[in-house]
Amino acid sequence: MVRFPCVRRLLLVSLLAASPYSSRADAGLIDIGERTLVADLKWLVDRRVVGLPLATWPLPAAAVRDAVANADQSGLKDAERSALQRVQRTLERLAGPGEVSLQANPERHLLLDGEQRTRAQAEASVTLRHASDALLARLRVTSLHEPIARRDNGAVLDGSYLGVRGDGVVALFGVVDRWWGPGVMQSPLLSDVAPPIPTLIVRRSADTAPEPALLQWIGAWGYEFSLGRMRDYRPAGTRTIGMRFYARPTPGLELGAARFIAWGGAGNPRGFRALFDALLGNSNVEPGEPDPSNEVSGFDLRWSQPVFGDAAWAGYAHVIGEDEAGSLPTHLFGTLGLQFKHAVGAQRLEWTVEGTDTQTGRLFGFRSRQGAGAAYRHSTYVGGHYHLGLPIGALIGGGGHSLGLLLAWLPEAGSSIDRVGFSAVRARVNAAGPEPLHAHFGVPAQIDEVGLRLEARTGSVRWHVGLSVQRDTSQQRRSVGLLGGVEVPFEALMR
Repeated sequence: MVRFPCVRRLLLVSLLAASPYSSRADAGLIDIGERTLVADLKWLVDRRVVGLPLATWPLPAAAVRDAVANADQSGLKDAERSALQRVQRTLERLAGPGEVSLQANPERHLLLDGEQRTRAQAEASVTLRHASDALLARLRVTSLHEPIARRDNGAVLDGSYLGVRGDGVVALFGVVDRWWGPGVMQSPLLSDVAPPIPTLIVRRSADTAPEPALLQWIGAWGYEFSLGRMRDYRPAGTRTIGMRFYARPTPGLELGAARFIAWGGAGNPRGFRALFDALLGNSNVEPGEPDPSNEVSGFDLRWSQPVFGDAAWAGYAHVIGEDEAGSLPTHLFGTLGLQFKHAVGAQRLEWTVEGTDTQTGRLFGFRSRQGAGAAYRHSTYVGGHYHLGLPIGALIGGGGHSLGLLLAWLPEAGSSIDRVGFSAVRARVNAAGPEPLHAHFGVPAQIDEVGLRLEARTGSVRWHVGLSVQRDTSQQRRSVGLLGGVEVPFEALMR
């Protein structure tokens, strides 16, 4: 059964709009799941080739296309030129009419390293897309077998959307993966771990600098505003509000501020006054009274700098609070990371160290452990910061911490291999006690994971294989999982 409101209408409009004979002029939206593309764009930003904000996904493909077209290509190094070529090739692929893809995750591993999500033991999907000057549409029908989230086997429309764009604005309704923040492995506020929430999203179509001279110090900037409704959540009918603002005031610095609010739902106020109070943050009540909304908000930054020839480094932080005092977030938790990247000819190596702490009041041990609790819980919105049993924020859920190392090799653009990645992650989950809201990591445990992944192409067919070894102390066993997937564009199928 397809699980999506107004599904017949969306199917009809998307099928008409996403005909295989649609124009290839634009790729619509780009998902955070395009990890190789994300890595290439960050390399180009860190090397000062392009100046594109990259901490708010999905990203309009037109913004990426314009940034690449306006890139200063004088004096490019081989690795920078190779990254540009791979980005252009990816944009061309995503502008195609669609594809068929298969993915397998037999052990149902929920990967800690931030790689592309395979949310079931097996997935088969068909994607149709279209983009024009006024319309953006993508229809993705996916059949799931033994999903990780709390949902039944069947067909879903995750990844589908229908949108319009006007003068500087894109508005769309759909179920798309989102990611807020500079993190590579985890995002403590909004990530692609849980199945996406049906949401209306409004954002800038191009993150350009303000035209007035007095405001140009802001640099490239953008915003995103969203309204959604949770599925299978307690209390039933809970709505969501998302607000994010971001800017690049200097070439190496990107700043962001965001709020994610749950409000309404059965037994709670749902009128205009309740919405107004949620937007203003008027949710503090007397002890014993139900909270009219639940807010998670915070700030993030990413600073990068090219160094000695063909290298660059980047550091980032994302600090989140679940409560408020003096109009600022409190009960803090978040993510810290450091990257070093260097090129050897046209290929490059990327090293990433990233830690996430979701024990409130601890903040990576810099504050007292006394009274440290679990993030993502709430007395009124008992479903917490979870959707269908998986976290909306950090993959480890509330009350844990993780530390991971990633090493990625990206060869020159002419190679049939796109990327090879190695990861090693250690996570402590539910240190504050069991978390029944988490469908995968619900009991206190230490999780050790080592992963290896290869992404490559054979002609126009993309494929990936991987190995994930996880040791879960709560089960006293080591689980070895083989991962794989293949994506075949319609053009290849019709030859």
